[in-house]
Amino acid sequence: MLHWIRRHPYLTITAVYVLSRLALCALGLTFDMRPLIYFDQTLDPVLLRDRLLESLWYCHTQPPAMNFAIGVMLKLFGPSPLAFYLWNCLLGLCGACALYALMRRMRVGAGSSLVLVLLFFVGPAAIVTEQQVFYDYPMMVVMCVAGLLLHRFASNRTWRDGFLFFGSLAVVALTRSLYHPIWLVGVIVVLVIADRKGWKRTVVTSLPALLAVVGWYLKNLVLFGGFFGSSWMGANLHSPTISKVPYNERLAMIARGELSPVSSTDDPFLSLDSFQVLGHKLRAVNTGIPVLDMQRRSTGAPNYNNPNYIDIHKALEADAKKILAERPALFLRSLAAALVIYCTPASEVWPFDVNRIKILPYDCIYNKVVFAQLNYHPGRIMRDYTATPEFEPRSTTAVIYNVFHAGILLMILIPLLTVLCLVWWWRATRRGETVDAAIYGYMIVTLAVTGLIGNLLSVAENNRYRFVVDPYYLLLAGVAWERWRARRRAGRSSPTVSETI
Repeated sequence: MLHWIRRHPYLTITAVYVLSRLALCALGLTFDMRPLIYFDQTLDPVLLRDRLLESLWYCHTQPPAMNFAIGVMLKLFGPSPLAFYLWNCLLGLCGACALYALMRRMRVGAGSSLVLVLLFFVGPAAIVTEQQVFYDYPMMVVMCVAGLLLHRFASNRTWRDGFLFFGSLAVVALTRSLYHPIWLVGVIVVLVIADRKGWKRTVVTSLPALLAVVGWYLKNLVLFGGFFGSSWMGANLHSPTISKVPYNERLAMIARGELSPVSSTDDPFLSLDSFQVLGHKLRAVNTGIPVLDMQRRSTGAPNYNNPNYIDIHKALEADAKKILAERPALFLRSLAAALVIYCTPASEVWPFDVNRIKILPYDCIYNKVVFAQLNYHPGRIMRDYTATPEFEPRSTTAVIYNVFHAGILLMILIPLLTVLCLVWWWRATRRGETVDAAIYGYMIVTLAVTGLIGNLLSVAENNRYRFVVDPYYLLLAGVAWERWRARRRAGRSSPTVSETI
C-alpha cells in the first residue's frame, strides 16, 4: 500500500482531498457567503454583477483581483454557495499538487513531501479558510503555484515560465495591497542577483506584471490622489497606535485639538452616519457612479468605497503618525503583540468561527499536537490590549495570555526557518547555485513583506496574514528535515578512527 502511495502521489493527494471534503460536508460545514454581505473588502454584489468593470475601475479600497473574480462568478452562477465552494476546492487541489511538485523539485523526500502537504491541506486553517468567499485561500494557492513556476523558470529559463511566474505575482499584488510594487521589484532584484547572465530574460518577463501593478497604483494616484493599492492606510495604522491609547486620554487629546474627532472610535469602519455623529464633516458625493455615490450597499452594509472614507482614513493616518512619534513604546508593545498573534494557529480568526465551531475537537487536537498550543480556547484571540471606559489597561495580561495561546512550535520554527532560508540563499548565491538562490531569495523577500510589514501595520488578524505564506514555511521545514537526515546519514557512514588506521 505504501509503495503504491509513493508511486502515485498525485492520485493520493486527490483521493485524500476529496474524501476529507466529503467528510466535512457530512459534519455539516456550510460555505460562508457572509463576505458578500458585509465584509470590508467586497464591493456591492449587485454592482459586481451588473456594473463590474465600472465598479472595479473606481474602486480605491482594494486592488481589483478578488472583486473581479467574485463578479465573474456572480455573472456565471449567481450567489451560489455550491459554485463558489467547488471553485475553491478545485483551486485547493491544484495548490496541493503544486506544493508537492515544488517540494520534490527542492529535493524533499517523496514521503516527507506527501505528509507535509496532506497535513497542511486537511488542517483546520485550510478547512475553514476554504469555506469562505475571501481572498486568503486563493492567494495561498497562487503562492504554491508561483513557487513551482519560479523553480521551472530558474531551471529551464523558458520565456513561458517567466511570464507565468511574474503573472502569478501580479495576481497576488492585485489582490492584496500588502504586496506592494516594491515587493515585486524586490523579487526581480533577487532573481537578477541569482542569475546575472540571464538578467535580461528576467527583466523582460517581469515587465508586463510590473506595468500592470504599477498602472493600477497610478490609476489611483490620478483618480484618488494617492499612489496606493488601498486607501486604508489610516485604518491599518489605527490598530497598533490610536486604539492602544486609553479611551479617556484620546478624548482629552481630541478636546485639545491634538487628534481629529474620528480617533475617538475603536472601529475605523463605522458607517458614515456614525462618523458624522462623532464630529466628522461629510462632503457631498454625486458623481453618477454608484460605487462611489452610495453610502450603503444593497446589502445594508456601509459602502467603504465612498470617497468620504478616504478623508476619514487620511485623518486617522495623520493621528496615528502623531501618536507613533509621541509614544513609540506603545507602538513597540503593539508590535510584540502582533508577532505573537502571527505565531498563533491560523484557524483562530473570528470570521471563520461559523465553521470552526463545528470542528472544535479536531481543531483542538490538531493545534495542540502539530503546533504545541498550550492554551487552547475556542473563543477569539485576546486582542483588546487597551483601556475602554469600563476597564483598566491590560496590555501585559493580554500579551502573556497570547504567548501561551500561540503555537510554541510556530514561535520557534518561524524565526528559525526564516534565518535558515537567509543562510541558504547566501550560500547558494556565493556558490552560483542559480535555482536555489532564486527560490530562497524569492521566499526571503515574500516572507519579509508578510511578516514584517504585515505586523507593523496591524494588530488583529496577523495569523491570517501568515496563512497565505504557510506553504513556504512548510517547504523550508521539509528542506531542513531532509538536510538534517542527510547529515545524520553522512555521519553514520563516515569511517571510524580504527578503520582509518
